[in-house]
Amino acid sequence: MMQDFGSMIGRGSSAQVFRGNLVDSTPVAVKRINIHGGRTVAGEEEFKREVSIIGNVHQRSLVRLLGYCFQRRGGLYLVYPFYENGSLERWPFHGSEEQRRLLTWPKRCCIAVDVARALAYECRRQILHLDIKPGNILLDGDLYAYVSDFGISMSITRDLTSVINTRGRGTFGYMAPEMLVNAVSDRSDVFRYGMTLLEPISGRRNFDPSSWATPDPNPLT
Repeated sequence: MMQDFGSMIGRGSSAQVFRGNLVDSTPVAVKRINIHGGRTVAGEEEFKREVSIIGNVHQRSLVRLLGYCFQRRGGLYLVYPFYENGSLERWPFHGSEEQRRLLTWPKRCCIAVDVARALAYECRRQILHLDIKPGNILLDGDLYAYVSDFGISMSITRDLTSVINTRGRGTFGYMAPEMLVNAVSDRSDVFRYGMTLLEPISGRRNFDPSSWATPDPNPLT
């Protein structure tokens, strides 16, 4: 199915994503969590959180969990549909001229609406994604958007009226200010959504560490 994990299509701080094919040749994306360097408690928590949250919701703009594998003292695997156009991040920053031409303003508006619908999904428990960014928005062949990567998400009761104290989570450049003081609320995703929209609209990254100037170690010389 995975051809010895020879086709990597993405990676993050705690996981790698590979392309594979089911027995009926359906392409899939397989997320492998903490397979290198041994299993960690954080990796298992991310795996269980993603299975419990995304495995129990059904909304068109949320990526579907097709299956998972939990190997005792082995790997943790999550199986998702394969989206041929990759993440939204690739299109404005790493895409070809043809890709940028296809990403018209009406299409960008449709992508924004798809993501908003996913974040506003109504169910008995509210889902806080906590890491909305272009890299976690996947595009299918028709450029419909799907929100993915629920490894640091939280599921809370819908009548939450106060913030939840937790460790800061997410990605700089999209993180809500309250995250810096370890506080999370249902408004945190709203802030991230707004920051995410700025990138395809402006064509500029919100946060690019490579653009920072390196301080002179000998400023007086």
